[in-house]
Amino acid sequence: MLISNIKNKNEFLEWFVSLRGPTSLIEHNQRPVPLEISLVTSNKMSNNIKILKSTNKKKDNNNSKLSKLTQNSKKPNLDEKINYLEDKSLTPCIFFFFSQRKSRVQS
Repeated sequence: MLISNIKNKNEFLEWFVSLRGPTSLIEHNQRPVPLEISLVTSNKMSNNIKILKSTNKKKDNNNSKLSKLTQNSKKPNLDEKINYLEDKSLTPCIFFFFSQRKSRVQS
């Protein structure tokens, strides 16, 4: 399980132990692997999947730019994303879903 930036780590650990049993908390303050955030999208017409890389440059973190890049896009389903990432040798990777319902449906 990967968890980052938990302020109440001991409360979280107690809760997790109550669900899963004995568990160890391992703290590490250095990121062993660089974090990359990307948006996987595909063209509405051709279904070609592409990855939009994030950037730390403020001038590139513009919502209107992202909107233009994705306006003719559709969201590929999870199988399409996984196949694309495997074909491009971009695995292993971690998917984050921002809702519990979606996490349950996709798992």
